[in-house]
Amino acid sequence: MQKECRNRRGMDLYLDMILVHAGDQPGRMLIISLKDISDVKQAMRTRTEMLDFLSHDLRSPMVSVLALVGKMRHGPDGERLSDFLDNVEHYAERNLNIAEQFLQLARVEGVDSVEMMELDMLDVVESAIDQVQIQAQARDITLRFAYDETEEVWVKGNNELLERLVVNLLTNAVKYSYEGNSVDVRLFTQGGQVTCEVRDRGVGIPEAFQDKLFDRFSRASTSGGARTRGAGLGLRFVKVVTERHGGDIKVASAPGEGSRFTLLLPRIQLS
Repeated sequence: MQKECRNRRGMDLYLDMILVHAGDQPGRMLIISLKDISDVKQAMRTRTEMLDFLSHDLRSPMVSVLALVGKMRHGPDGERLSDFLDNVEHYAERNLNIAEQFLQLARVEGVDSVEMMELDMLDVVESAIDQVQIQAQARDITLRFAYDETEEVWVKGNNELLERLVVNLLTNAVKYSYEGNSVDVRLFTQGGQVTCEVRDRGVGIPEAFQDKLFDRFSRASTSGGARTRGAGLGLRFVKVVTERHGGDIKVASAPGEGSRFTLLLPRIQLS
């Protein structure tokens, strides 16, 4: 008899039981073998998640684009052409953004280590803020940055990955904030750590979802129960990059009150 099961520790096991003759002895023997198949089952779950992601998040925008094209083909020439092009551009940019996030995550998860150098986190955060300014202005959101010029905020890390990490946090903060509001960014030292804090005053995240927030393909629901848009890759990237740098990422949030993400990285002293 063969059967898949799981022990109390959550390990996936393959149970194999067989009855065999005991040679010259009377009766038969029961041989039981257990094989740890946790890695195989995890790979299967990852494959299922990947297929769901490819079929929904990458396929849906393209289906929408094709539907728009078909609608314009059967409509009067030039009718609502401007709106049509705006919609095509929106779906194309969304799909491109998802693909880019997917590739970034795949690259960072596919290596055991990344190239590190001494970095001033002030430069990293300022560059990230500059990249998100246009998106924030489009929603009338002010990015406010507070830091102490006398503090040394040096870390050992990868500039490209850390910059993308902060951009992801800022992008989410702007995306889920209410229009006309502000996003606060703080950079400071605390003990032996450099801390970057990003706070918004947007829709917030339900407490029940916060434990899964950094899982691949996970997306929270709003207070009204509707799923937020996105592929659930940006925060997974944040988590993986943070771990690659020996740091930690924390979240504090409540529906309707906004969210605060806190990045903590080991601080280094320059000789």
